[in-house]
Amino acid sequence: MTPTAFLILCILQLHYFHKHFLHITSKQDGQYQFPSFQLENQPTDLAKPSGFAIRCLQFLYKWSHIILDFGWRLLEIHILKLCLLTILLAAVVDPSAINLIFILLVAISLMAYNGVSVVAQSSSTIAAVLVIVKMVYQLRMVKEEPFTANCSFVNSSNFNRSDNDWVGFRKVPDIAFELRVYISVILIVTLRAIIVTRHRFFAEGAPANQQPKIGIVFPNITVKELDNGLISCMQYLWNYGFYRFGLEICFITMVINMCTRLDIFSVMYGVLLLIMFMLSRQALAKIWGVYVVVLGLLLPIQYLLVLGIPRGLCITYPWDRTAAAQTFTAEFVQWLYLPDAFFPPKAMILIGDFCQLLFACCQWRVFNLETVYASEPYEGGSNENIFRGAKYRRIFENPVPDFMTYTKSYLDVLKVFIFNFMYWITLAVVFVAGTSRISLLCFFYLITCFFFLWHGNEFFRKPIKLLQRQWNIFLTGNVLIILVKVILQVVGCVHLPMLRRNYCWVIQLFGVACLKFNNQNTDDITAAEPVMGASKLTLDPLDKCDAKTEDAGLVLDAVVFVFLLLQKRIFSSWYFQWVVLEHKVQSALASRGAEYIKAQVTEQTRKQKDDEAKVMTKIRRKVERIRERQRKFKGDGAERPPVEAVPVEVLGTPQDPNFEEHYQISRSGDYYMFEGSDSDEDDVDILAPSRPPEEEIDTMAHAVGPDPLQMLNYAVMNDNIKTTVQDIKAVNERSESEMGSEFASPGQSRLSMLHLAQRRGTISSEREHRDRARMSSIVPEVAGIAGPPAVHLSPVQSLTCLHEVDPSTSYRPHHRGSYPTSPHIPRSVSDTEAMMIRSRLNDIPDAPRENQFTLDHDAATTGWEKGFHVLVFSRMFITRIIDVINNKLNRVSRAFRFVSDKLRVEKRRMKKDYVQKVREFFERESGNGAVISDPEQTEEAIQGLEKSALSKQALKTQKSELQLDLPDRDEEEFQSQHNVIMRFVIAAYFALTARSELLSYFMILLLQMTSASVLSLPLPLMLFLWGTLSIPRPTRAFWVSVISYTMVIVLIKYVFQFQFIPASWPATGNPADPLYPPRILGIERTNHYASFDLALLLVVFFHRSVLKSLGLWRSAREEEAEVKETIGERVDAEGVRHEHSTATTSNYTPEILFTPDVESKDVVDYDGEGKDQPAIWTKVYAKTVHFFNHLTEYTDRLNTNIYSYLFLCDFICFLIVVSFYWAFGPDAGSGDNIKDYFEENRIPTAFLVILIVQFLLMILERALYLRKNLKGKLVFQLILVLTVHGVFFFYLPKETGRPFAASYPVQLWYFVKCTYFLLSAYQIRSGYPTRILGNFLTYNYSYMNLYLFKIFIIIPFLMELRNIMDWIWTDTSMSMSEWLKLEDIYANMFVLKCWRMAEKRYPTPRGTRYMTFWKYLMGGSLLLLFLVIIWFPLILFSLTNAVGVQNKPLDCTVEVNLGGFQPLYRVSARQDALVQYTPEMYDSMLMEFSKPTGKMGLISQEEVKQAQSFIHQYSKDDIWLASLESDSSTIWTISPPAERDIVAYLNSSNDISMYFKWTFSFAPRKGKVSQVVSGTSQVKLGNETKTVLCQMLVRASEYNAGEQLPALINNLYPFFVRVPSTGVSTFVRALQPREQKNFRNVTVQLKREDFPGFNHTGEVQWWNIQEPVVNPANASDISRDVQPHPYITMTAFIDKIFPQAWAVVTGYGIVGLYISLVFVIGRLVRTWSSSQSYRIMFEDLPSVDRILRLCLDIFLVRENREYRLEEDLYAKLIFLYRSPSTMFKWTKNK
Repeated sequence: MTPTAFLILCILQLHYFHKHFLHITSKQDGQYQFPSFQLENQPTDLAKPSGFAIRCLQFLYKWSHIILDFGWRLLEIHILKLCLLTILLAAVVDPSAINLIFILLVAISLMAYNGVSVVAQSSSTIAAVLVIVKMVYQLRMVKEEPFTANCSFVNSSNFNRSDNDWVGFRKVPDIAFELRVYISVILIVTLRAIIVTRHRFFAEGAPANQQPKIGIVFPNITVKELDNGLISCMQYLWNYGFYRFGLEICFITMVINMCTRLDIFSVMYGVLLLIMFMLSRQALAKIWGVYVVVLGLLLPIQYLLVLGIPRGLCITYPWDRTAAAQTFTAEFVQWLYLPDAFFPPKAMILIGDFCQLLFACCQWRVFNLETVYASEPYEGGSNENIFRGAKYRRIFENPVPDFMTYTKSYLDVLKVFIFNFMYWITLAVVFVAGTSRISLLCFFYLITCFFFLWHGNEFFRKPIKLLQRQWNIFLTGNVLIILVKVILQVVGCVHLPMLRRNYCWVIQLFGVACLKFNNQNTDDITAAEPVMGASKLTLDPLDKCDAKTEDAGLVLDAVVFVFLLLQKRIFSSWYFQWVVLEHKVQSALASRGAEYIKAQVTEQTRKQKDDEAKVMTKIRRKVERIRERQRKFKGDGAERPPVEAVPVEVLGTPQDPNFEEHYQISRSGDYYMFEGSDSDEDDVDILAPSRPPEEEIDTMAHAVGPDPLQMLNYAVMNDNIKTTVQDIKAVNERSESEMGSEFASPGQSRLSMLHLAQRRGTISSEREHRDRARMSSIVPEVAGIAGPPAVHLSPVQSLTCLHEVDPSTSYRPHHRGSYPTSPHIPRSVSDTEAMMIRSRLNDIPDAPRENQFTLDHDAATTGWEKGFHVLVFSRMFITRIIDVINNKLNRVSRAFRFVSDKLRVEKRRMKKDYVQKVREFFERESGNGAVISDPEQTEEAIQGLEKSALSKQALKTQKSELQLDLPDRDEEEFQSQHNVIMRFVIAAYFALTARSELLSYFMILLLQMTSASVLSLPLPLMLFLWGTLSIPRPTRAFWVSVISYTMVIVLIKYVFQFQFIPASWPATGNPADPLYPPRILGIERTNHYASFDLALLLVVFFHRSVLKSLGLWRSAREEEAEVKETIGERVDAEGVRHEHSTATTSNYTPEILFTPDVESKDVVDYDGEGKDQPAIWTKVYAKTVHFFNHLTEYTDRLNTNIYSYLFLCDFICFLIVVSFYWAFGPDAGSGDNIKDYFEENRIPTAFLVILIVQFLLMILERALYLRKNLKGKLVFQLILVLTVHGVFFFYLPKETGRPFAASYPVQLWYFVKCTYFLLSAYQIRSGYPTRILGNFLTYNYSYMNLYLFKIFIIIPFLMELRNIMDWIWTDTSMSMSEWLKLEDIYANMFVLKCWRMAEKRYPTPRGTRYMTFWKYLMGGSLLLLFLVIIWFPLILFSLTNAVGVQNKPLDCTVEVNLGGFQPLYRVSARQDALVQYTPEMYDSMLMEFSKPTGKMGLISQEEVKQAQSFIHQYSKDDIWLASLESDSSTIWTISPPAERDIVAYLNSSNDISMYFKWTFSFAPRKGKVSQVVSGTSQVKLGNETKTVLCQMLVRASEYNAGEQLPALINNLYPFFVRVPSTGVSTFVRALQPREQKNFRNVTVQLKREDFPGFNHTGEVQWWNIQEPVVNPANASDISRDVQPHPYITMTAFIDKIFPQAWAVVTGYGIVGLYISLVFVIGRLVRTWSSSQSYRIMFEDLPSVDRILRLCLDIFLVRENREYRLEEDLYAKLIFLYRSPSTMFKWTKNK
């Protein structure tokens, strides 16, 4: 079949595809042409399916060809390497003598590059021959016995003694699997031939300059295009990546090979690597050929070691003999990579040697290429060392662009990350490697990491030789560690059992491990005959050494090597020189940002005070005008004597002529108070915080266009989604063009879409015709008012026509064209008139076509277009949301970006000046003909230039010389091209950078929360008692202290992680104890003991870099102190001393320790220069006192008000305590939730104390806030910080028995409280606000503020408590009642203001129907809510069986008595006699009641439906069958007189009834659920029945009790009963419609027997009740039997009960629920809806701005202690509410 199928395929190819194949492979005009589908000119309207499909095809077609060409080119370049790798795999997969030729061919081809083609063809030929030979060897005629030998020293029958396997021939069951490697060689060589043929086909006849270069994927990309962009950089790396980084790749491959092999060759490679590190690149180029030859020779040699001596020769190795067996164990032989008959070396590890040889050969060719292009430039660039001689100092010769100063592309962003931040990533990797394994070798990583972390970016400023020397030492130490670990494999794999028994500490100290040995071939050796040199690696089961010997950490060592090598290459690049220059400039401007911020804060403070003074001046001026009018109105101002003329004894008394009574003044308002102009009332916004001028314009803002809610509102108003999308696009374009930049003011960003909706609305032709005449006269008037008459209203302008424009401005010019915007239409014109004006203006024919407004309603919109436009709108909506988020983030980073922009300009000037001076220096030296031969002199000269150019003193001359510093155009263009996601990333980065100190605070708290130890406790204490209280920001000393102490923590933890230190140190203590000493001290042995410490260090160092970049790391005084210290000292050539003085804290002046930014002259000097130096404690005390005095007396405070956030934190802590009391108090054994305590109606004392303390703290916080007591707040903060940390980390774990780290509620409470501490410290630093005006929720008039304020009012007593506390702790002239009135007025006016603002922001067009969407949304929601409230009780109780829980009965008791006498019969159902219905019983009952039958007593279909409906209300779990014994469980003990009375009663003619009582008892439950439910039925006895009963009772000797017949009682009890949760149980009428006629009949009989001992006669009696045998009319098949029943049965339908949580709602039943819920809520709703007319006067006010302003004026004068003004303004407010006419005038729209 195979030849036939091959022939068919060939025929199909020739007949159908051959011509097309020839066509596509033919050349046309010397160039290869791909067939084209001609899709370029097709329409691509994505709103249509065809356009979308064409666009997808174009995209796929384009990228498929790009990927295809890229893949072919990669194969052309690397196919030879794939061939050699495949040939090597063929040899190492099946080690044999015949495959040795493949190894030789590989080694020869790699060392002789020109012979690769011959080697490939030879390998293919050899592989084909071997395939044939091996197939022939599988024939039966070939025998293996002649090649087999018998060696006497091997007794194992499994040992292969044949040389056939050694040669490479063996009998196998699957020949295809055996030949797979050779077939792979043939295939890969064939593929190479195809690729070579294709390459020759396209390259034939092409000019030499058009042929692709060797190894180049992208021919047009050279080193010149490297910095053009990210794509160009990636293409360059594809072309010249190995050329630039080949040496590093070779070193990395060598290290990976070392960590993989772990044998003697790894040691040799490690020694070679150490030697290579000591040589320069030029020296390496000279000896690299020797290195390649050595690797080429080692490859076949190692393969020979794998093969060993043929086994058939029976030759033993020297290490296999008995004398050497003790030394040369199997593990040691493997490490030495010696041949062995039983454990041969692994051949697969030669793949690593092949890769090492391959990369070494490629690098050899790179060296040759560098030699060829030594005198001319190469397209890939130069690998010459840039630090040869003094060339590295020539910064002006840097061939790469300055990416640190100008960020022009994403490639520059990537460069900043790599060259500036890769240093920190490298140190983080080193830290992880050092802490992951506990050993002395890894301790080197930790110490070295701390050394470089301590220096930070200051390390970049070191002299380059010193920098590279220190980094090379670090790198050499890493290689030595890898080499030592490889050597320790001998110790670990050979002597590990002995070490574990006797020297466990050695294993722990050096991290000895065994990673290599594996008993993989032990199956070939019999257990009875041990082989010489066999493995001795057997662990003692009694070994108690707990050292980890499975992992030596070599993987992390290799990763560290990669990062260190990459960082070394970064240090030696031209790009890094710009980073060095950036940090030098940062160092020069280390305090410049602090100066800017200080000036900014000073300006803000001044402006804040000026605004307050301006407001008070205006208020006084208004009040003075009121008083002036009052004097004119009353005319008695001149009659009052002056104060000096009044006797002292009557001053302030009613006898004083100038005396004025408070309440009289409060009610003395009059009309004259509202006379005059109040035009200046809106000049100053009392609530608006002052901003510095620099912050008014934000270049990062992107807030143009409507906000998301406006977009959504307009989309709902507009029915056409397509026009909605077009309008929003037009609005966005118009907004950006009008602003002329990317930002807009808040007023201009509120775009309204009202009039566009009006214009698109349907207006009747009659109304339009009626208004045209009127509009013809209005338009000229409007044009005359607004500006030029010929104006045009574009769709964009129609959307922005409701902007709040200045009335004095007639029109706003358009920035992009000559047409102005929409004219301002007077308010007297109605909305319809305004709409018609705009319609007429839009008809002007002179307007440009693109600005005209067109309607597209006639065009049909398909479903595809609707869906497409919905997606477009969704994208725009999401984009707008992200833009809003970006604006919030940009507002957070506003100050940061302001300082950063200022410093960026100064840095550019300093860099430009420095580069210019260096250029002039070298030009001057070259012009003089001097040869710079002394590097030291050059170094000193360059340092002098740095000091002169890179200093703040040079800024003055630079500003005068470089006045004009224009931004780079490419940088601006790159920033303008950011999409919304990139803008979000940038905004988030700036926000994170601006608040990096908060991230550091968070990591400190997270470290303390996870460790909760004494060792880490000083960090949060330092944070709250020092860092957060430092003004204006935490000092450099604080951050250095945090860094130092964190490093100390890591070192202490690392030392105690050594396992030879006892884990139980100290020896006392229980590990389960929350105060277990190692845990509480922080030295407990854990796996991830330093993870959070690393995170803290990285975050703090990141924050330090931010401070340095902003010029905030030092203050001006610190710089002056350091300059004084360095005067007269000579700078060391290597800069070591300078770096040390910068990084350490020993040189800090004491005054800088706490107050770095204080310029006061009254600072106490403790520099130690005096003769009498005070004691250390005296110094500390004095510094501490000075620190806190400065904190409380600092003048340049920018006051702020964050009490709302403090209250929120306290409230959250309060809720946490209430919800999770079990985590804060001792376990009382009553449950884990406070709900259990409330259910038991008891409150633990500890819980009450915690709540009261928390509540009192909140009250105290409010009191301090209202009194503005800053010192009290500081003392309160200090006491609270110390108390919280002492209680929560020591006392609380002891009381609760839970460690802090294991209690999540406590951790959450602590985190929230720490947030409170941070906010509180910020409040202390900033100071309390000078004015506290109203509630913090009333500072903005949005929906969120409105609803939050409503919630605030609804919470019981919250508003009242706030008002009372405010009245108590606020100085005022008002009484409490007046205070409450004022607060109530202000609250109502705020609510009205919110509604008025919402109406403006989301306007409703006039004359249009209310939209259906909002009708159903609001009205439908209210309707649904009212319906639910009305029908809720009925629905709730009707769903009892659906939502309730099962009420399982515990007992069923039946009693039968006669009249009022003692019960005759009493019995209870046994436990097994009270059972639930099974599914079969339930289905049987349904079947019996499915049709009218006489058997069940149903006679009509209606009764059947009722029965079925009733049964379906209950599930089978709610139906119980009670089976009661026929014999009474109690003896009928009755006295003879009573018995005679019964007989007489039965013989009488009175009506006698027998009562049947059943009782069900349940488990006790809380709520109104009965524990016992009973029911009763009765039946009158007939004469016959009475006679029979009487005969049973008569004691006559002629009667025999045993022969008495029972009495038949008809219809005594119901078989089906309903048992409710409360009340009385009744029979089920639906199942027994004939009522008593359907009840059960019973037989009653009195039984007597003699039981001696019960009474004097020895006779006892009891009653027996049974069901009769035949009762077909009344009995059910469920309980009917052919035999007499020994029991009576009942079926109970037991109602479900509501869950216990619903007991409050359901406890009072339906009527109670209706009264308490429906009627009360209905009454409240009726009050809200029916009393609207009485509130119209106070709720439908058009404008409440003046009333709000008056309230705020009262607040303001009160804060300024102007109590007479407060009384006057309050009187004015009261009169306003008393005078409706004044209220009407004051609330009109302006």
